[in-house]
Amino acid sequence: MCLDCFSRSFERRFEEALKKEGVLRPVGRVLVALSGSVSSLVLSLLLERAERDFPYVKLFFVHLRRWRDGAEEENIVSFIRKHLTSELEIFPIESLLEIPKFEKLVGDAFASCELSCIVCKSLTRRALFRATKKLDTQYIVLGETLDEYLTDKMIKLWSLGQSESLDASFRERTPRGIRISRPLLFATTKEVECYFEVKGLSESKFVCPYRDRGRYRVLRALNTLEERSPGMLFSFRRALIAYNNEI
Repeated sequence: MCLDCFSRSFERRFEEALKKEGVLRPVGRVLVALSGSVSSLVLSLLLERAERDFPYVKLFFVHLRRWRDGAEEENIVSFIRKHLTSELEIFPIESLLEIPKFEKLVGDAFASCELSCIVCKSLTRRALFRATKKLDTQYIVLGETLDEYLTDKMIKLWSLGQSESLDASFRERTPRGIRISRPLLFATTKEVECYFEVKGLSESKFVCPYRDRGRYRVLRALNTLEERSPGMLFSFRRALIAYNNEI
C-alpha cells in the first residue's frame, strides 16, 4: 500500500487495540512510559492524539533517567518535548529503586553475557511500578512491539528470569490494582519505524552501550520467520498465551 494508506491503516489498528484493551476509559489516570525508543515515541504520538476524545482521562508521560551520560538523556528529553509532548514527568531511576548504581548492575550483566536487556527491562519495570504510586495511576502503557515482546518472553522462558552472576531474580510481578497495556502488539518494530518515518520524525540516535547481542539475534530470527511466513509471530503469541494459561 502507499504511505498514506499505510499510515491510516496503522492508526486504525491502534485505535482498535485501544478499544480492545480499554486503556482510555471514561475516567482514569494512565502512565505512558517513554524510554526514547522509536516504539515509545510512536506510542506517545498516537496516545496524545487519542486523548482528545477522552476528556476525563489524564495521561502522564514519564521518562526514567537511566544513563549517566547526561548529553544523551537531554537529547531524548528535548526530542520528546519538541515533537511529542511538553508535559513530561522525569524520574531518576536510581531514586525510585533506591539503589546507588543502576548502570553498574546492567553493565555487570552485560560483562557476564547474561542478557543485560532483560535485567535492564525488569529493573525499569519495577521503577515504573513505584512511579505509579507517586502519580496515583491505574494503568502503565508500554510501547512494546510484537517481535520485541515475543523475544523477551522466549528468553525469560529459557533463563527462568534468573541471573546467576548477580544472584537475583528478574521475574515480573505486577502489583495489585495496576494493569499493563501494550497497544502496539499488533505491529512489528519494522512497521513502527516505517510509521515514524512517514510522520516526518527522525529516528533517535541513542544506542545503548550494554545492548545484549544474544537478544538481538533472537529478535532478528523472529523477524526473518515473519518475513518468510507472514502471520508466524501472531501464531507464536497465541501459543504463548495458551502456555501461560496452562501453568
